[in-house]
Amino acid sequence: MQQAVRVLLLIALLFTSTKVLSYQYEKERPSHTKDKLLSIGYQYSFGEPNQKRFHLVDLNYQKSYSSGIHGSSLNWYIGNEFTVGNSVFLIGPKIGAYLSYGGIVLGSQMVYYTSFREDSLRYVPFFGIGASSFRLTINPHIRLTNTDFEPINRGSVNIVIGINLN
Repeated sequence: MQQAVRVLLLIALLFTSTKVLSYQYEKERPSHTKDKLLSIGYQYSFGEPNQKRFHLVDLNYQKSYSSGIHGSSLNWYIGNEFTVGNSVFLIGPKIGAYLSYGGIVLGSQMVYYTSFREDSLRYVPFFGIGASSFRLTINPHIRLTNTDFEPINRGSVNIVIGINLN
C-alpha cells in the first residue's frame, strides 16, 4: 500500500512540475504575435496567351497574426504590382489574404491591372510554401472583367519576403 502511495505521489509531482515548466515556457514565448510587415516580392508571369515572359515587382503593407509553435498565421495585405523591364508599363493595385500552417500557404487576392488605356480585374488564388514573413507560391489568374486585355499571362510564380516594421 505504501508503495502505491509513493508511486502516485511521484506521478503527481511529475505532472505538477511539467505543468509549471510548460507554464513558464508559455510566459517566455508568447503564444500570439501581431506584426506589421513591408513585403517585397518578385513575380514571374508565364503561360498563355503571350509568348513573352513578364517580370513584376510586388510592394505590400501586410498585417500578420501568428500563433503557436507550428507556424500558423493569418495575414492580410494591400499593395501594388509593377512591371519591370517590359515594353508596356503596368500597375496593379491589389488586396489579399492568406493562411499559413506548418509551411503550407493558401490564399487569394484581387488585382486591378491597368496600363491607363485599358484595365482588367483579376481574382488570383494562390498556394505554395511559406509563413507570415516568406512565401513562394503559384498564382493562376482568373480574369473577371475585360477578358480581351491580357497585358500579362494567366499564371505566375511569386516569391515574397517580409520586413518586420514593429
